[in-house]
Amino acid sequence: VIAREHNLSYATVQTILKEEKLHPFHYSRVQHLRPEDYHTRRTFCENFLRVDQNPRFPSYLIFNDESLFTQEGIFNTHNMHFWNEENPRVTRQRNFQVRWKMNLWAGIMGTNILGPVILPDILTGQTYVEFLRDNLPEFLKEIPLLDRNKLVSQQDGAGPHNARVVTHYLNEQFAGRWIGRYSLIRWPGSKIPGSQPSRFFLWGYCKEIIYKMLPEDVDELDTRLRHAIWAIEDEM
Repeated sequence: VIAREHNLSYATVQTILKEEKLHPFHYSRVQHLRPEDYHTRRTFCENFLRVDQNPRFPSYLIFNDESLFTQEGIFNTHNMHFWNEENPRVTRQRNFQVRWKMNLWAGIMGTNILGPVILPDILTGQTYVEFLRDNLPEFLKEIPLLDRNKLVSQQDGAGPHNARVVTHYLNEQFAGRWIGRYSLIRWPGSKIPGSQPSRFFLWGYCKEIIYKMLPEDVDELDTRLRHAIWAIEDEM
C-alpha cells in the first residue's frame, strides 16, 4: 500500500522501513462499542471497585448462566486429528435419529460452583423466577444469614433474566444487590468480553471433559457434568 501510494518499488519501501528501524505489527480484533457503551463499562467497573471498600465483595457475587448440552457435543473437524500410519477412516456420529438435549444452569460464587440444575428446554421469565425462588435458595442455606444478606445476584442480558416478573422478584429479594439490564448496577454483557466466568471458563471446560466420548443418554451426560464440576472444585 505504501509503495503504491508513493509510487515507489516494494524493495525501496522495505529498505527505508528497515533503515528507520520500523517493524510490522498486526491489527488486533476488538469488541465493537457504541458511544453509549463506554459509560456502561465505566459505571460497571466503578461499582466493581467496591472491592477496595470490602475485600470480600467478589466472593459475594453469584454469577448465573445457562448452557445447552446435546448428544452431538462440540466437534471441530479442523482441530481434531487421529494419528496413524494409514488413514483409518475414523468417523464421528451426528444427526442422530433419536435426539435429546439438556438445558443446564450453574452458578459461580467465589471458589464455589452452584448446581448444576436442569431447566426447561425453553426458558421463560416465569420458569426462571421459579428456579430463583425454589432452587437457588437450596445452594445458599449453609451461608450465614449475615453474609447471605450481602449476596449480589448477577443476571446477563438473556430475555428470561430480564422479564418483569424476574426483576420484580430480584428487587424484593436482592434489593439494591443485583446486577442486570434493569438494576441499579447495569450488567455490561458483551461490552466487557470475558466478564462472565461461566461463559469463558466453566461451560467450555465441562464440555471439553464431557465430550471426549459422546454420552449415551442424558443420565450419563448429567453424571459426567457433575464429575467435571467436582474436579474443578477440588482444584480450586
